Amino acid sequence: MSAAPLALCAAVLPFLRRQIRDGHDFDLIDAHYFYPDGIGAVLLGRALDRPVIVTARGSDLNVIAQHGIPRRWIRWAAKHADGLIAVSSGLKQQLVELGIAAERVRVLRNGVDLALFHPCDRNAARHALGLTRPTLLAVGNLVDLPRPFS
Repeated sequence: MSAAPLALCAAVLPFLRRQIRDGHDFDLIDAHYFYPDGIGAVLLGRALDRPVIVTARGSDLNVIAQHGIPRRWIRWAAKHADGLIAVSSGLKQQLVELGIAAERVRVLRNGVDLALFHPCDRNAARHALGLTRPTLLAVGNLVDLPRPFS
């Protein structure tokens, strides 16, 4: 468990360098879950000179951060990330208790626009969309936002 962030970085770094070399560059690394993903992402960001935002999701801070080595890694990554997000005020407080300045952490709760997304007649929706086989649906929203972290 202690080497997982390093292994993640070592496994992904050559692929990302190839992607960049082949013209598939990117502007930002957006990591969800602090350990090991967030630490690996911050290591990658430093190696590739890219900003990194890490989102705390729950057990990454509530459980894993209770262990010494992961806690030190999490604290290091939080201090070196360009932006920090917590999905609840409780997780923000966990980061503050780890020594991270409160003003560095934004709380962005998970949510769904219930006026837009709501249960409807399943068979009618499948028919209207022409779905005939089992289907998996994921809802997301990619929007151009002002840079919240500078």
